[in-house]
Amino acid sequence: MANNITFILMKTADPNVGMLYEMIYNGGEVLSRKSLRKKVPYAKWNEDEKEVKSSHPEASVINKIIQESKNKFNSSGGVNFKGVDEDCFLEFMEHKLKKDRDDQTMNTSTLKKYNTIYKNLKNVLKSEKGIECLPFKMLRDRKFVEELRGLIRISQKRNSEFKSNSAWREYMSVISTFVEFWNQESKTPTPVETYYFTKRIGKSSKKKAAVLNYEELDRLIQYEPKGKMKRDEFPQRHAKNVFLFQYFTGGIRIQDALLLTNKQFLSNGVEIRIKKTGEARVFEYYYEMVQSLKTYFPDPYKKSIEKFRVKDLLLNGNVMRDICCIDDYENIVEMSISEFIEMVKTLEKSTDLNVKRVMDSLYQILKQIKEVVMKDFFESIRSFPIQFVFPYLNWELFKDNYKTPDRFTDNQLYQIHLATSRHNSNLKRIAKNLNITKITSHTPRHTLANNMNLQGAPITDIQNVLAHSSVLITQKYVQDRLINTQATKAVRTSHEELNKGKKPDLSL
Repeated sequence: MANNITFILMKTADPNVGMLYEMIYNGGEVLSRKSLRKKVPYAKWNEDEKEVKSSHPEASVINKIIQESKNKFNSSGGVNFKGVDEDCFLEFMEHKLKKDRDDQTMNTSTLKKYNTIYKNLKNVLKSEKGIECLPFKMLRDRKFVEELRGLIRISQKRNSEFKSNSAWREYMSVISTFVEFWNQESKTPTPVETYYFTKRIGKSSKKKAAVLNYEELDRLIQYEPKGKMKRDEFPQRHAKNVFLFQYFTGGIRIQDALLLTNKQFLSNGVEIRIKKTGEARVFEYYYEMVQSLKTYFPDPYKKSIEKFRVKDLLLNGNVMRDICCIDDYENIVEMSISEFIEMVKTLEKSTDLNVKRVMDSLYQILKQIKEVVMKDFFESIRSFPIQFVFPYLNWELFKDNYKTPDRFTDNQLYQIHLATSRHNSNLKRIAKNLNITKITSHTPRHTLANNMNLQGAPITDIQNVLAHSSVLITQKYVQDRLINTQATKAVRTSHEELNKGKKPDLSL
């Protein structure tokens, strides 16, 4: 039965005048009485409406106090806590979360986490103990607390497996925090001891971050998204594009990729504004960036492919000499980029020794083509009105304070959180389809660091690329990946052998 509020006049020394009180009750039980410190003549009190009659000279003032008291009671959800052991912890936690949400005193992500813990606690108590109310007196019972700890430790998602120690400690810490809130707000003379809530819960051993080897990275590049329905493919395609863009842009963090705008593509590279540190870094262009972005800017990409001819390229003397040996040279220099690539694909199948001899020169032309297309593509999309590059966030929600990310609102931070969660979910699907280790939005950074390490890059170079403030952070990214230099050499040699004689990618 819900609590209710009413207003009454209590007796005073004057038999014609009463003192106005707020009274909260549940059924026949009075939970609290509080004086509103206003005296009202009985003749001026409307018992049915529970307010002062308009003929009273202070009617408007007193009725305003009554209304404010009602509003406060209603905003609390009708919950009243007396600071006694019979108060329900679940009701208190729900009431506190609602108040924090209404008052906006807690950021959105924290509120969401606390709500999840509250719901899980409520479900566990109902399903395992058959109780829907948890009196504070039960939280004084050390035996019950130990039993509760055991119930909380069991995962609700993974078929009764145990939570990690970190997750378990997180749950018990939050419960402990709300008990402390009650201790303070209820002014109970005997606070509930929370020491045993988290006692002896050690830290989880840290798992090594996921890293893709060269073969897995190549499989991801070639991956075509799958889904039960056509629309299921697009989220995976977006996730793949963002992942590869991160990798080829110095392993940038996911939030910096999601907040990337088309105006950050400069003449000499892409400028990444690092939200975590507040600094800006320019990263060299790679054609793989174009392949990650062409889906979102199809018209500029198509125009960049179609506008150039082979004759527009600045070819060196050796290359010019080689292509002059090919029949129909004049038609070759007039070819569009697409026509040239189709010709190269055909010539790759030729057994003619003269053709095989000039293939390296044709591949050099292809490389130069990609440079020209890349530069033109980024110049084109930079001329567009400002917008986010990847279709995860709404520019209209960020445009007013985009340049001050340290002042993002809770709603903006929540939108970034949601986008990151969706992105990670789709990466999980991709990893499952490729039968590779679970990958996340942070995997590109670890993969790039590991691959640079395998190729023999100094730790300071890796630190510079990842924009780490300390080399100690970078060392954590590459430590324990390879146990000795012989292993490093073996892996690097294996990678070189894998790519030896491999033909250049002819796709644009």
